[in-house]
Amino acid sequence: MTNKALTRVLTTALAAIAAAAFGIVGGAASSMTATPQAAHAASSLGGQISRQEILDRAAHWLSTNPVTYNPNATDKWDVGNTRMYRRDCSGLIDMAWHLNADPNSVGLGTSTYANPVAKQDLKAGDILTVGGSGPSGHVVLFARWAPAYPTFEYYSFGSNDVKYRTASLTSGTIDSWTATNYSAFGYKNVVDTYNGHIPVAGDWNGDGTTTIGSWDTASSTFYLKNSNSSGAADYVFGYGCSGCGDIPVAGDWNGDGIDTIGIFRPSSGQFYLKNSNSSGTADYIFSYGGAGHYPVVGDWNGDGIDTIGTYVASAATFYLHNSNSAGTADYVFGYGGGGHKPVVGDWNNDGIDTIGTYVPSAGTFYLHNSNSAGTADYVIAYGGGSHVPVAGDWNGDGVTSIGTWETGGHTFYLKNSNSAGTADYVFGYGSAGSGAPYPY
Repeated sequence: MTNKALTRVLTTALAAIAAAAFGIVGGAASSMTATPQAAHAASSLGGQISRQEILDRAAHWLSTNPVTYNPNATDKWDVGNTRMYRRDCSGLIDMAWHLNADPNSVGLGTSTYANPVAKQDLKAGDILTVGGSGPSGHVVLFARWAPAYPTFEYYSFGSNDVKYRTASLTSGTIDSWTATNYSAFGYKNVVDTYNGHIPVAGDWNGDGTTTIGSWDTASSTFYLKNSNSSGAADYVFGYGCSGCGDIPVAGDWNGDGIDTIGIFRPSSGQFYLKNSNSSGTADYIFSYGGAGHYPVVGDWNGDGIDTIGTYVASAATFYLHNSNSAGTADYVFGYGGGGHKPVVGDWNNDGIDTIGTYVPSAGTFYLHNSNSAGTADYVIAYGGGSHVPVAGDWNGDGVTSIGTWETGGHTFYLKNSNSAGTADYVFGYGSAGSGAPYPY
C-alpha cells in the first residue's frame, strides 16, 4: 500500500529446499519473549556450522517424509546433496551436524565430536543420548525450549519418518526411553550465533513516513524509532524466542495505518504477528514456508492490509499470500537467484507492493513493478558487500525507495529515490554485533 513501510531484511540463501514446503503443521505458540538464534552462512562438509543451519538441515529431512527407518542403509542425501547419511537416529544427527563421518549414538557423545553440557544449558543443535550402540541406544536433536526448561522440542528418527516432538527432561519418556536417563552434549564445531542488531523499518506512529528500528538477537528486543536519525528508541520491548532462529518482520496486519512487528521462524515454518508494538502473545500464528524460506511482507492486492510471503533464494522463487494464514501461495514466480536478498515496496505509487532483490556482492538493486517473473524495471547501483537492504517511504511521498544498513558500522544509508547516488539520510543505529558473522 502507499506510505507503507515493511521489514526488508532477509537472509543469505542456505542449502536448497523443496519449493512446496507450505502448510507445515506447527505446535502451540507461546509468548515471544526469550533470546533468539540467527542463521549463519552454509557450512562445508565436516566444517564449522551454526545452530540455525543444524536446525534447517534437520527440518529438511522432516520435510521429505515419508522416510523409511533403516540403520543398515547409508543412502539418504542431505539438503545440498553433499553426502549420503544413514537412515536412523544417529544418521539424522550426523547429517544435521554436516559430519563427514557416521558415528552412532554413543560415538556422537565422545570427545571426538562433542562436549558434555548441563541439561538446563541445552541450545539449539545440541543432542541428548541414552543407552548403548545400535538398538540399545538412542539420540535426539534438541531444537528449543517450549517455552522453558524442562519442556523442550526436538527432532528424532527412531522409527519410520523423521519426527518433531515435545517432551520433558525431568519426567516421562523421550521416544520411549526414560527421560532422566539421557545425557546432554554440544557439538564441538558449532559457531555460536550472531549477537547483534538486525534492521527493521515501518510506519510505527501512522504518520505516513517510514522510519527505522532494529531487533537485538542477544536480548530478543525491538528498538523502534519515529524518526530517521540516531538517538534513543521510542519503543523498546521484548519479542522473540530462544534458539529458534527467528527473523523479524513488520507490516500493517489489520489495516489501521500503523505498522507492527512479528517474527518468522524458519525451523518450524511459522509466523507470529502482533497488532501492537509491544511484548505479549501473537495475534496471528500460522504456518507458511519452512527452512530455507525467508519472509517478505507487502500489500500484494492493494486492499490496505499487509500479508506475508517467502522467498527461496536457492530456487529463486517468491511465494506470496493474500492473507495472513496458512495455505497455498496466491502468487508463485521466479525472480533473482543465489546471493540475491529479497526486498518489497510500492516502487511506482500504485498502491500495490511488488518485489525486488538486492545483490550485496554487486551492490545492486533489481526492482520490479509487478509480482511476476521478468526483467527488472529499476536496476540501481547502491551499497556494497557489507550492506543489507531496507526499503520504505522515507519522505512520505507515497513511493517506496531503497536504503541499506551497513553491518560493520551499523549505519543506515537511506535514499528518497530509486536511483544511484548519495544517501539522503546517513545515521548510526543499532549494534554491529559479535560472535558469528551477520547472518542476513
